[in-house]
Amino acid sequence: MGPLSTDPARLADQVAKVSWDGGHIMNGVAAMLDYASRPGPVRPRLRAAALRVLAKSPSVRVVGTTSWLGHQAIAVYQTETWHGSTQRVSVLFDPATGYPMGSEDALFGNARKLNVKVPAALEVSEILSSGRTHDPDGRP
Repeated sequence: MGPLSTDPARLADQVAKVSWDGGHIMNGVAAMLDYASRPGPVRPRLRAAALRVLAKSPSVRVVGTTSWLGHQAIAVYQTETWHGSTQRVSVLFDPATGYPMGSEDALFGNARKLNVKVPAALEVSEILSSGRTHDPDGRP
């Protein structure tokens, strides 16, 4: 992919060139931020550009919320409705750092052929802690 651009329009083009989960751009941006953070903290200009890409996407919505463990979060989500069933895919961002901190896939309305009561959480993830280490054994 080459160096990631800090220009939101160019970064949006870069993200669009890779496949993200089910066409959900917030998953692509979250994966890009995760990739960019591997050598160290994501540069503030890149993080700002990534969040601007999300803000300019007409298909996403943003809301303040709390995570399953009660941490403050910004939820960026997209919904898809089919035959009376609405699926909401969300990525949670830490409001203090802008880093992804979890995700949720929820189902509302018609349960389709799934054996679940709706509303239902189909998948939930939450990052409990994160950090960096230079020790090959993974210890700080």
